[in-house]
Amino acid sequence: MKQEGIQDQPDALSPEETAALLTMSDSFIQEAVHMSRHYAGCSRHPSAIDPTRWKRIAHVRDLAMYKERRARWRLGSKRKLGSRLANKEYVDDSTKLLPATLMIGTFPGDLESVMFGLQSSTEDATRLRASYLGDNLVDEKLLAAPLESPSYDNPLRSCTLRWRGIRSGTAAAKVASGKIFSSRAIETVYIESTGITELGNGERVGYELLQSVEVPGLGGFSKNGRRQAIISYCYVYRQPSPDVMEVFMLGSTSRDGVLLGAYRQMRFALPFRRKVTRSKLAFCGRCLQRAEETSPLTVAAFEAMEQGEDFDFDTFDSSIPPLSHPSKWSSQCLDVDDDLAMTILGD
Repeated sequence: MKQEGIQDQPDALSPEETAALLTMSDSFIQEAVHMSRHYAGCSRHPSAIDPTRWKRIAHVRDLAMYKERRARWRLGSKRKLGSRLANKEYVDDSTKLLPATLMIGTFPGDLESVMFGLQSSTEDATRLRASYLGDNLVDEKLLAAPLESPSYDNPLRSCTLRWRGIRSGTAAAKVASGKIFSSRAIETVYIESTGITELGNGERVGYELLQSVEVPGLGGFSKNGRRQAIISYCYVYRQPSPDVMEVFMLGSTSRDGVLLGAYRQMRFALPFRRKVTRSKLAFCGRCLQRAEETSPLTVAAFEAMEQGEDFDFDTFDSSIPPLSHPSKWSSQCLDVDDDLAMTILGD
C-alpha cells in the first residue's frame, strides 16, 4: 500500500492498535445506544425534546435536526474534545468541536435493508456507495486492513479505518493513485463501524459510528502542518413496527469537519420498485421481483463468503467485548447522565 507521497503508511495495524480502536468504537456505540433510549418515540412527541438545550434547525418529512444551544455548549467547553486517541496538547480553535447536533425521526424501511445499505467494507463497495450518493465533493479511501470484516455468521458487521478529504482539481487523480496526503488542506482519518446488535430485552438495533482517530503513520497533521478535521457521530437505528425505521443521531464536528460530511445524506436501502418505475432506466421485472423477495441478510452473507475467499488481509481476531463479537451487552451499557451527552463530546 505504500506509495510516493505517503510516509510510513502501514499495510496493517498492529494488534495493539487494532484492539485499542475496537475498544474505543465499542464504548462509543454503547453510550450512543444508551442515549438513544432517552429519545425513543420523541419524533412523535417533539415536545419531549428539552427546548432549553436543543434548538430545531431543520425538519424534512419525519426527520428533525436539532443543534445544541450555545449556553449549554459553553458549560461543557472544558471537556475533552474529539477522539480519545487525540493528543490533548494540540487542541486549538480549528479542532474544537462545534455545538452538538441531534437528529431524530422515522423513515420507511426495515433494519436489515438499512444496515446492508450502510455497509461498505471494501474499496468496491465504497465506490458504489459514493456513486449512488452522488457526492462530488468528498473522496473516501480505505486504509490498511479492516479492523473487522463481515462474516457468514454476522454479515452486516464491519469496522474499517478510512480517510476522507475534500476533492479539489487534480487531487482526485492523486486519491485514485494512493497519494492521498499530498495536497489536501481538509482531511481526516476515522473509523467507520456498522452492524446490528441485540439488547438484553431481545430488541435488535443497528449502529453506525464515524469517529476521527490519530494513528501513527496515518493521521494527525496534513502536509501543510494543519491538524486534521474531526468528525464524531454515531447513528442508532430501531424498527418499532413493520416497514418503519426510527433513527437517532448524536455527535459533533470541528469547523473544517462540516465540509467532510457532518450533514451528509442518510444512506440506506429501501424497496426501490417505486423509484425504478418512475425513472427512465429499463430493468428486468423478474429481477426486480427477486431482489425484493431476497433478504438483505442473505445477500450480505454470500458477499461475505466471496470476500473471505478473495481477501488478502488477515483481520484481527479480537476477543475484547462487547461489540467486537455478537453478544447481548445492554447490561454493560454505561449509566451516564443525559446532561453529559456522549463521551464523543467529552468526558
